[in-house]
Amino acid sequence: ATGSWTLKSLIGTSVTAAAAPSVLVWGGSTTLSGTAKLPAGATLELAAREGAVSEFSSVDVISPAAGSYSRTLQPAMNTWYRVSYAGTPTVAESSASVRVLVRRKIALVGLSSSVVRSGVAGRSIALIAAASPARAGLSISFQLYRWDAARARYVYAGSFGRSTDAAGRARLDWTPKAGRWAWRVAVAPDAEFANNLTAAYRWSISR
Repeated sequence: ATGSWTLKSLIGTSVTAAAAPSVLVWGGSTTLSGTAKLPAGATLELAAREGAVSEFSSVDVISPAAGSYSRTLQPAMNTWYRVSYAGTPTVAESSASVRVLVRRKIALVGLSSSVVRSGVAGRSIALIAAASPARAGLSISFQLYRWDAARARYVYAGSFGRSTDAAGRARLDWTPKAGRWAWRVAVAPDAEFANNLTAAYRWSISR
């Protein structure tokens, strides 16, 4: 015997979601927006899942207007956002998700990437990288480049790994040779933050 079924025709719904920018530096904002084809007066649930957390948590309720919505958000770390309509016995549920990547801030303390600094060969220079938000044990890569006159550009000359202290700082002591050099500093990605890389900090080292 096959038995019997009760068939219900659900009213269709749809939700879309996009974030701009989808990659930003810590402290920045993103705009979450999309369309929502829902019954009149229906609302969307906004939920978020940060870092390595496996479950979404409700953040807010969004009331679409004229079939669309927009919300400015400031994620504290890598975050998945989900907008969803729960549905009813006669109306279909619908949802959409989007991920926003957040990069830690990273810079060489007290230096500007727009200024060429001078130095003397054989005289040590302390390079101090600072990452925000601060955390001990972050993996920092100091990347050295030398000027190649034949190619008329800086070329990679090696990297040196360090770990941050509790203040989010890491130090490298550099004893340069004569020439034109540049340093860039990178912070490695983890579950909470995407990687980031500074602009080039340049030096002209005399003999």
